Amino acid sequence: MTQNQKLHAILRHLDYISNHRSKSTLTASDVSRYFFKEFEVEIPISEARRLCQLLIDTNVVSDVDASDEVCIGYSKSTSDALKSAKYMD
Repeated sequence: MTQNQKLHAILRHLDYISNHRSKSTLTASDVSRYFFKEFEVEIPISEARRLCQLLIDTNVVSDVDASDEVCIGYSKSTSDALKSAKYMD
Protein backbone atom coordinates (compact mmCIF):
# COMPACT_ATOMS: atom_id res chain seq x y z
CA MET A 1 0.00 0.00 0.00
CA THR A 2 1.20 3.48 -0.76
CA GLN A 3 1.32 6.17 1.91
CA ASN A 4 -1.67 7.93 0.35
CA GLN A 5 -3.69 4.70 0.35
CA LYS A 6 -2.88 4.23 4.03
CA LEU A 7 -3.86 7.81 4.86
CA HIS A 8 -7.13 7.44 2.96
CA ALA A 9 -7.88 4.17 4.76
CA ILE A 10 -7.31 5.86 8.12
CA LEU A 11 -9.69 8.68 7.17
CA ARG A 12 -12.34 6.22 5.98
CA HIS A 13 -12.07 4.22 9.20
CA LEU A 14 -12.24 7.36 11.34
CA ASP A 15 -15.32 8.44 9.37
CA TYR A 16 -16.92 5.01 9.85
CA ILE A 17 -16.40 4.83 13.60
CA SER A 18 -17.59 8.39 14.12
CA ASN A 19 -20.82 7.64 12.22
CA HIS A 20 -21.52 4.09 13.40
CA ARG A 21 -20.04 3.81 16.87
CA SER A 22 -19.97 6.01 19.92
CA LYS A 23 -16.32 6.80 19.27
CA SER A 24 -14.68 9.51 17.19
CA THR A 25 -10.99 9.07 17.97
CA LEU A 26 -8.26 6.65 17.01
CA THR A 27 -4.90 6.05 18.64
CA ALA A 28 -1.82 4.88 16.76
CA SER A 29 -2.38 1.43 18.30
CA ASP A 30 -5.95 1.40 16.96
CA VAL A 31 -4.65 2.26 13.49
CA SER A 32 -2.05 -0.52 13.64
CA ARG A 33 -4.68 -3.11 14.69
CA TYR A 34 -7.11 -1.87 12.02
CA PHE A 35 -4.62 -2.41 9.19
CA PHE A 36 -3.87 -5.93 10.33
CA LYS A 37 -7.54 -6.83 10.81
CA GLU A 38 -8.86 -5.17 7.65
CA PHE A 39 -6.00 -5.59 5.18
CA GLU A 40 -3.82 -8.28 6.80
CA VAL A 41 -0.96 -5.79 6.58
CA GLU A 42 1.29 -5.28 9.56
CA ILE A 43 1.84 -1.61 10.26
CA PRO A 44 4.20 -1.02 13.20
CA ILE A 45 2.88 1.40 15.80
CA SER A 46 5.77 3.73 14.95
CA GLU A 47 4.54 3.96 11.34
CA ALA A 48 0.92 4.36 12.48
CA ARG A 49 2.09 7.17 14.77
CA ARG A 50 3.89 8.85 11.85
CA LEU A 51 0.81 8.59 9.60
CA CYS A 52 -1.46 9.99 12.30
CA GLN A 53 0.96 12.84 12.94
CA LEU A 54 1.02 13.62 9.21
CA LEU A 55 -2.79 13.91 9.22
CA ILE A 56 -2.59 16.20 12.26
CA ASP A 57 0.14 18.34 10.68
CA THR A 58 -1.93 18.85 7.52
CA ASN A 59 -5.01 19.77 9.59
CA VAL A 60 -7.10 16.91 8.21
CA VAL A 61 -7.91 15.54 11.66
CA SER A 62 -7.98 17.03 15.10
CA ASP A 63 -5.17 16.39 17.56
CA VAL A 64 -6.70 14.77 20.62
CA ASP A 65 -4.80 15.11 23.87
CA ALA A 66 -3.98 11.56 24.93
CA SER A 67 -1.69 10.49 27.72
CA ASP A 68 1.22 8.83 25.95
CA GLU A 69 0.04 8.10 22.45
CA VAL A 70 -0.76 10.02 19.29
CA CYS A 71 -4.53 10.22 19.08
CA ILE A 72 -6.54 11.67 16.19
CA GLY A 73 -10.13 12.82 16.15
CA TYR A 74 -12.80 13.27 13.52
CA SER A 75 -13.43 16.85 12.42
CA LYS A 76 -15.10 18.77 9.62
CA SER A 77 -11.72 18.74 7.85
CA THR A 78 -11.83 14.92 7.87
CA SER A 79 -15.18 14.97 6.10
CA ASP A 80 -13.94 17.58 3.60
CA ALA A 81 -10.84 15.52 2.83
CA LEU A 82 -12.94 12.44 2.12
CA LYS A 83 -15.36 14.36 -0.09
CA SER A 84 -12.51 15.87 -2.12
CA ALA A 85 -10.79 12.47 -2.37
CA LYS A 86 -7.66 13.83 -0.74
CA TYR A 87 -4.92 11.19 -0.56
CA MET A 88 -6.44 9.11 -3.34
CA ASP A 89 -3.90 7.64 -5.73
